Amino acid sequence: MKSFSLNYLVRPATKEQENGKFPAIFLLHGYGKDKEELFSMANELPQEYTIISVQAPYKLSDTEFFWYAIELVSSKWCDIVQAQATQYKLLTFIEECCKKYCLDTDKITLLGFDQGGILGLSLAISYPEKVQKVVALNSFIDKKLLIFGYQKNNFEKLKVCMLHGFSNSVIPIEWAQETISFLKSLHIANYFEIFPCGHNISPEMFYSFKKWIEEEL
Repeated sequence: MKSFSLNYLVRPATKEQENGKFPAIFLLHGYGKDKEELFSMANELPQEYTIISVQAPYKLSDTEFFWYAIELVSSKWCDIVQAQATQYKLLTFIEECCKKYCLDTDKITLLGFDQGGILGLSLAISYPEKVQKVVALNSFIDKKLLIFGYQKNNFEKLKVCMLHGFSNSVIPIEWAQETISFLKSLHIANYFEIFPCGHNISPEMFYSFKKWIEEEL
């Protein structure tokens, strides 16, 4: 479905809310994937949420997309200009969806895998008034993506769930552990769990973040 600024898929909420607005989860796929990657889990997530799976704006091929140019194998290099443009596009897209689908702007969750998780973390820390929860799977925080003066933000309502594969060869577990230390330094509420898997979403990882989402509803 194409609407406004980005391509996406949507699973509407089926449970009415007292205020007439719905909490939402935006799914952010990994590098080289598309909006289908995480959408298969949509119907397994709480029916109170509107689930929107977003497709990255840049193409590797007709079925492979990325949020911004990145190199993780030998460094943490990324195209910072392209990354900032994507952050702006995603924030604009979230605002568009809030209006179109009657979403509760105080209950926005970003759930990202790989590069999608990196993007989700950077947006939440840079704009905690626009994103209240993040589920980051096999990801880390790239401080280069944070806006100037982010340390002065109010993080009282922000909560982060980070889940990581112990034998992840793409994003080392040490990067995730460093991210948790960084979150703690900002006094951001966080949950961290390590799983016996690699750079993938294991069934155990799925049920863990599903439980976290249900408890935080």
